[in-house]
Amino acid sequence: MKQLEGVFLTLLAAVLWGTVGISVKYLMLHSHLSAENIAFMRLMLAAPMLMLFSLRFQKPVGPFPLVGVLLLGLGHAVYCYGYFRAIPLTGISIAVTVSLCLPPLLLAFYSALVLREKLHLNLWGAIFLGVVGLGLVTQVSHGHLNLQGLMLSGLAGIGFLLTLKGSQLILGWQPQTPLLALGFLAGGIFLLPYAPDLHQLRQLAAVEWGHLLYLALIPSALAYILFQRGLKTISSLTAGLITLFEPLVSMVLAVLLFSEVLLPLQWLGVACVSLMLLLLTRKNSVQNST
Repeated sequence: MKQLEGVFLTLLAAVLWGTVGISVKYLMLHSHLSAENIAFMRLMLAAPMLMLFSLRFQKPVGPFPLVGVLLLGLGHAVYCYGYFRAIPLTGISIAVTVSLCLPPLLLAFYSALVLREKLHLNLWGAIFLGVVGLGLVTQVSHGHLNLQGLMLSGLAGIGFLLTLKGSQLILGWQPQTPLLALGFLAGGIFLLPYAPDLHQLRQLAAVEWGHLLYLALIPSALAYILFQRGLKTISSLTAGLITLFEPLVSMVLAVLLFSEVLLPLQWLGVACVSLMLLLLTRKNSVQNST
């Protein structure tokens, strides 16, 4: 039962992350902020919000996991930098798909080839369905794929892997919410050269500030609290696969907000990813994190 709870919490986090691209694209279109500016603001605004969440927690227990916090910060910075910069080059769907398909594949091959772990057949089936399904879902008519955008999306995928590893390293330290706050703060410090100036901030309209605060509170602070709790009962590979649900949320929002039409093959992709999630909820495919 706890394992299914971990799957649900991670899935909910992925749904919230799926809204990131929409807000980022809105800010790029309607404000004077660059992709790097938005990445910096997301991380620096999320840190104090997480600190507020952590006020009710008890006294910390255990040695301070400095390496885990630094990996969290570096992962956040690399992911936001790569993903946000890729959005105007490849579109939201392609950027988020490449950035999130790469981590579970790398984790699967690392587990099988380096750690010599035996992966259950259901897990390999979930990997196959997730990658094929998202490949079908994102075959939108973009004209041509931008190589720089694809490379930035791949960089974002590496950033997500660093975040995942940092999240694992802080699992033994209680409470974890202050560490998440420090991770976002560290990420903001890594992106400090891209901080917007006061003139840019003064030009932001109320609705644009609303999007920035939303990015910091919902798909950042809240989503990472849910994700961290989910990691307590499922493996990092399973968590990485569940996050493949994020591009589906992004695409549904694009359909609702921008009147995009899903093609038949894209609906087939939705079915593949839904089947992947069904496989992951089976007892034999959900493993305890090590």
